[in-house]
Amino acid sequence: MSVRRASSIVDYDLFELPKKTVKNLKNHFSSVSEAIRYGREVFFFIKNDYKSSCDYDDEILDFVAKLKKHHFLRKDIDEKSFRLNRLYSEVYNRETWDNRFPTWISELTNEEYESWQNPTVEEINDILQIMKENLSDYRYQVIIRMFGFVDEELWDFCGCEEIDKWNSDEYKKAVKEAGAGLRRLWYLGVLPRRYIDDPMNKEVDELINEIRTLHNDAIFKKRRILINKLVNHVWTPYTSSRTALDFFCDGSLDNSPIIKLGLSWDTFDCLYMIGLRLISDIANYPKECWKTLNIHNRDQVYKELEQKMHENGYVTFKIFS
Repeated sequence: MSVRRASSIVDYDLFELPKKTVKNLKNHFSSVSEAIRYGREVFFFIKNDYKSSCDYDDEILDFVAKLKKHHFLRKDIDEKSFRLNRLYSEVYNRETWDNRFPTWISELTNEEYESWQNPTVEEINDILQIMKENLSDYRYQVIIRMFGFVDEELWDFCGCEEIDKWNSDEYKKAVKEAGAGLRRLWYLGVLPRRYIDDPMNKEVDELINEIRTLHNDAIFKKRRILINKLVNHVWTPYTSSRTALDFFCDGSLDNSPIIKLGLSWDTFDCLYMIGLRLISDIANYPKECWKTLNIHNRDQVYKELEQKMHENGYVTFKIFS
């Protein structure tokens, strides 16, 4: 039987609860729907052993039992349902992602709970294979443990001592390498765009139309703001990111994202981490700042950057005059 909708209930009569329980539920929750959402969360925690049933009073447990009896609960939602969303949320660290795709049970509304679709085994395996092919083995092993794709804990993999394991050098190294691996996945754009019904299509189209309208306007302040907003869409996991990138890369604007240059990962990461996100940022970066940058393999980074800028038509670009 499919799960019943919380919106179909307006009072507690269906559950045949003691008057004291109903009174307490009304004191704690503004509506029956809100109480049902909390009951679903409690059921998830108990089913997955995240919290012992001893952590909840008997009235809540009795209410959860009634929810189960009347088919308001789903048994198929477990932690693995949220692993991919948590991974994508970290790779594409944008509010436009986090606000739309819940990364934990407590973030689900009743409507999302009732329509939630678990990722398939094939979907998870395909993404794991993509990560394995594009990351070093160490970074891959760290990330799959960090996000719970395997049962082994990260600190056990790192060989951390039980005492103060969070502050051990091995654990700190693993977290740092995981961050570099996630940024690499973001830069390469290899993770599949997961949602055909792209919630950002309308906004991307509107931004492009507004930018085109202002293209010949003498006042460029708003144009720059819109361009920066559209740049953010290039680095999202949505299908509309390709539309945004194509707009920047057709030659009509100088403010193309630096991904257009085809830089190596190391060079891209150096530039991005110091705030150079657009080709115009690079072209207008002060000469004196280039001289004082403290980055790894600086000469190699500068040599590749000049070469790629020249290959992309910026033949007069020089870091040092």
